[in-house]
Amino acid sequence: QHHYKDPKKADSYFKKALKLDPDDATTLSARALLLHGDKKDAVGAEKLYRKALQVDPNHLSALSNYALFLQHEKRNKEAESVHRRALAVAPDDPDVLCNLAQFLHKKRKRIRTASAYYKKAIRADSTHIRALCNY
Repeated sequence: QHHYKDPKKADSYFKKALKLDPDDATTLSARALLLHGDKKDAVGAEKLYRKALQVDPNHLSALSNYALFLQHEKRNKEAESVHRRALAVAPDDPDVLCNLAQFLHKKRKRIRTASAYYKKAIRADSTHIRALCNY
């Protein structure tokens, strides 16, 4: 989870950017991350993630962060679904592969399946530290 040095200032910049372009999926997703991580506003964060994905259903950052948000909220069925949507968008992205592997390992206790995703992440990027540490 990202934490800003000055969350209040960061939020004011996100609000200004969204006034200029209220449908920018990148800014919506980034502000959602701020709301959840620094402001502990799960309701506001979810609204922004949903809007970002309504604007751009294949926005990889929004998908990945929303999946992690759902995991944090202990909504594992939804989290797995969103992790798999991210995988469909970017099947060779080592971060996406590692996020799904960690979810399957820690939340579903599906060690063999998780190992296969870690292995695929390492094949995609042999220096991917999270995949290497968890494999």
